Amino acid sequence: MSVLKKGIIFLLLGVTVLVFWLLFIPDELPAPNFSSKNKIELVARILDNRNANTIREAGYGIPSDSVIRRLGGIDKLEIEGDLKLIVRVPSQDDNRILITSSTIIDGKKIDLAYSLDREWGLIHSSYYYTEKDGTTKRVEISETQQKELVQKVQTELNHFLEKMKQKLKE
Repeated sequence: MSVLKKGIIFLLLGVTVLVFWLLFIPDELPAPNFSSKNKIELVARILDNRNANTIREAGYGIPSDSVIRRLGGIDKLEIEGDLKLIVRVPSQDDNRILITSSTIIDGKKIDLAYSLDREWGLIHSSYYYTEKDGTTKRVEISETQQKELVQKVQTELNHFLEKMKQKLKE
């Protein structure tokens, strides 16, 4: 057998082994630690690409598999509930998480944005109203309304964590 044929055989054998290794050997990432006080890290670990089907089965909205592959991961999570939340996926070392939604206050559609800490405490909040001509104006709401909205957001996030804890342990 010539040296060229031996080289080609070894190259094909190497490529075959590499393909099987990439397809069938799972990455060793630790499972989410649901007892952690750092809920941002927990959300980041749950929203790992390998959990995409489980997240969809649980009834949550995430991008399609092709978008996830193109972006290199899940970039947002949609949670239906009292408010339709859009959660911007944090990295595991982030110290805040961005939540956006919209609601009706005094007959107007108000867009809201919350920045929450690792235990779902409110860091910053913004409320905006979009006029018919497309201009955006900041809106002030009462402290009671804000507490109620923040509580709904926290409840939905905690419900997501509990549901995913059940699904991922099945």
